[in-house]
Amino acid sequence: MSGWQNRLGPQGRALLNGRRIAATHSGTLFEPSSSSVQPQDLDFLVNDLRNPSKDSTVRHILSYLYQYVPYVKNQHNLRVIISSFLNNPLCFGPRADFENNYLIIEVFKLITDTKLKISRPTLSVKDWYIIVARELTNFVSYSPQENSWKVLPIIAGICLSNKLRNELYTHANVLQYKWFFKEWDDRMHSLFKRSMDYSLSSSLPSTITNLSLICLAVKYNKEENVKRYIHKERVPYIVAGLSELILTNTSVYERFFEVDPSLDSEQFIQTEILQKPVPKNLNRLSFLLENCLSELSINDGCNDLILQVLDNLISYNKTLNRLTRNSQFNRPPNSGESGPHEQFWFYMKTILFGQILIFQGILNRFLKSSTDSGFTFFANPLKRHMPYLVEREYREISLKILQNLYYINHILVSIGQGGFDSYNFVYYLSLELALSEESSTRRFEHMTRSMISHYEEINSNPHVLNRDYVARAKVLFVFGLWENYLQQNKKNDGYIHEVIYDTTFHLVRADLYEDHAMIEAGHSVLLNYFSYKKEVVDINESLRYVKLLFSQFPSILSSNQLSIAIETLGKKVLSRPVVYKDGPFRNSVEEFLWYLLGECSATPSGIPVTSKDNAFSSAQPVSEIDAASTMSHMDEKSSSSTDIIDQNKKKKPKDRVKYAFLPPKPKHRPTHRTVSETAREALISSFINLVPYFPLSSFTFWLDEVKKQIDVSNGSEREYLTGVLWKVLSENLDLNRCAIAFEWWYEGVRAVERPEVEVKL
Repeated sequence: MSGWQNRLGPQGRALLNGRRIAATHSGTLFEPSSSSVQPQDLDFLVNDLRNPSKDSTVRHILSYLYQYVPYVKNQHNLRVIISSFLNNPLCFGPRADFENNYLIIEVFKLITDTKLKISRPTLSVKDWYIIVARELTNFVSYSPQENSWKVLPIIAGICLSNKLRNELYTHANVLQYKWFFKEWDDRMHSLFKRSMDYSLSSSLPSTITNLSLICLAVKYNKEENVKRYIHKERVPYIVAGLSELILTNTSVYERFFEVDPSLDSEQFIQTEILQKPVPKNLNRLSFLLENCLSELSINDGCNDLILQVLDNLISYNKTLNRLTRNSQFNRPPNSGESGPHEQFWFYMKTILFGQILIFQGILNRFLKSSTDSGFTFFANPLKRHMPYLVEREYREISLKILQNLYYINHILVSIGQGGFDSYNFVYYLSLELALSEESSTRRFEHMTRSMISHYEEINSNPHVLNRDYVARAKVLFVFGLWENYLQQNKKNDGYIHEVIYDTTFHLVRADLYEDHAMIEAGHSVLLNYFSYKKEVVDINESLRYVKLLFSQFPSILSSNQLSIAIETLGKKVLSRPVVYKDGPFRNSVEEFLWYLLGECSATPSGIPVTSKDNAFSSAQPVSEIDAASTMSHMDEKSSSSTDIIDQNKKKKPKDRVKYAFLPPKPKHRPTHRTVSETAREALISSFINLVPYFPLSSFTFWLDEVKKQIDVSNGSEREYLTGVLWKVLSENLDLNRCAIAFEWWYEGVRAVERPEVEVKL
């Protein structure tokens, strides 16, 4: 065959042969001249699809398709193009590449989008969809084992255009298009599912398996059940494949550490990191893996698979944490920051969200699964009998989830310590599982001790830690775990004092550490330590902490925070006094109160402080968590019945007044200050808040001491502090102390008769 005939392509040669036959029948042989028969664009396209040149690439092939397929006017031509593409050796040959073949998905989405926007004078949209579906179905039917994986990216790409298709056609003309596209979708879904059965096999190369998985993730809707696409027996294989695909390909974050921040590297980051197939579709892959994990059976040995996934994640996150610590990104992200830092933290947040979805799927597996006896797995798990093996499994899983959260906490802190719903669900449920049994609690204690004391994880040297944002985020995470642990009223006193108290007390020293958020979170842990301590509080330990509080006021702690801390500590000391045999004080209460009064006396009037009505920031994702058990409500079924409690809160019909017809309410304006404005006011107010806990035997004595401190203050301070004292006496005392206080106020001090003290009842 001559070179000229070869360039004609199959259709051109067929046309030429047809003319020769016709000429022979008429008695003469017709030889077309170069001007009578010219190859068409279609001939060149088909030839390039079936026989690509050595310098052709997948991108070249896909660009040809994008330029031609949406504008085809003839049904036969479209069939020829689709058939030729499916036999393309570059895209579907033995050397097929995962990243290049992923582009088939995106190009067919673009092709479909373009086709939906232009219909005439090209093929109608219905004809175009029918021909594509027919060619794909016939191609798979010819050789299912060899051809099934090849149609997956095409179907996935076309399905990505369904939203635009519905907007332009289905919603605009329901009668003409709704049932047509529904039938087409059902047909393609069946073909896709059948093709997946052949494409997910350990005998196939990883390139084909990975392409099939990402096609499944693209077509899968997070509201669907994964069993709509694959058989339940294949779910473990999908979980293993997806986890490996995600962890292997998201490691491209390491390319961030090669970036020179002084250069314009945005294009490099987009091309080499963010636009790669897996990072670009990480959310889709994570939603799919979440659903697959939740569908794993409880009783068929899937626990080992879950532990393997979690171990791989721990290794991945540990490496991510270490590389970030040693890079230019080891600092808090600034709002409005652009360039590599903004892109890095954007990608980190994507990784965080993806992993939380994975952990959520693992925990949902327990919540939705049933044992052989038929009851919900977590239906009151601490009271029902369950095999010890299963109990050990889910507690071990929860500890591994917490390890993962530890290594990625710097990403959460960059978003905000408040977390988000999915994260809070994973965090608190994992904590509750880990602390629900004695042996797992011991493992939790050992784990948290290692987290904060291991030199390679957290170097507590102030010069190092003050410059290590990632390590400080890990300190915050451990503080959160300890705070929750203390709220559980655990009884390991040695661990609580020697590890939690001693370590936290050291890390909240403002003379060593500069991170105020870490210091505040540490104070929250220490206050929980004193608040939940059941035995008698050591007075020396208490005074040591009070000295620390005073040393950080007002530079770090606000007046409200100081008041909260003093009241929390004072309540414990005053409720269980320790009697001394000798010394200047009769008991621990006297020693504590005299120390506070000494600090009040030593603080001069008129030193201004910033007024803040803030409490201590908790290191947990949510500062206030409901004390009720999370799992105690897991088995409650939702009901559409009326909420009686909510209904009882509503007014009766006769009480529902039309407020629009009532005169406007006068705005209430307080006549007295409610916050301290000087250091002396803050210290004395903190002392006054302890009045409800003063011993009855010496109640009036301490009230007299409070009054002396008020009297030696300046005018504005005296007025403010008198109001604070009256508020405590009139609102916060029990009956016995109230009677004594009122007698002291009216008959002893006779405050109501003194013109300089005007207290409005």
